[in-house]
Formats: sequence, structure tokens, C-alpha cells
Amino acid sequence: MSLPNAAKLLFLMAQAHDRRYARAAARWLTRYISETRDLTPGLISDAAEALADLETGDFDAAERLLAAVKTRG
Repeated sequence: MSLPNAAKLLFLMAQAHDRRYARAAARWLTRYISETRDLTPGLISDAAEALADLETGDFDAAERLLAAVKTRG
């Protein structure tokens, strides 16, 4: 599954309050770090913050997450 598609799946998991979200988000972030070129600590932090925001119900964070993947992927 591509990173953008996996991010969309995380959105659905967060929306459904899936108990597996935190673990899936951590795995996604690990993939993002290993598969994305020219990352900076700030970009990694932005992605992690978007994942945390998704978990708390800020669904606009999904757009930020997808944008991060599309611009760096």
C-alpha cells in the first residue's frame, strides 16, 4: 500500500476511533521516515503532529498529512 493510501486509511481509523490507530500511526511514521527523501526534523515533527491531531479528532490534519507525503514522496 502506498504512503498516501495508508494515510487515508489512518484517517478512516481515526474517524472510527479504532483502538489500533496509535500503533498503525507509529508504523506509518516509520515508513514515512524511511521512504521519504530529504526529510528534516521539522518535517518529521509536522507529520507526527498531524497524526496526533487526527487521533484527537482534528480531521483537517489528514490533508496536512497527505500534503506532506505528496511534496516529499
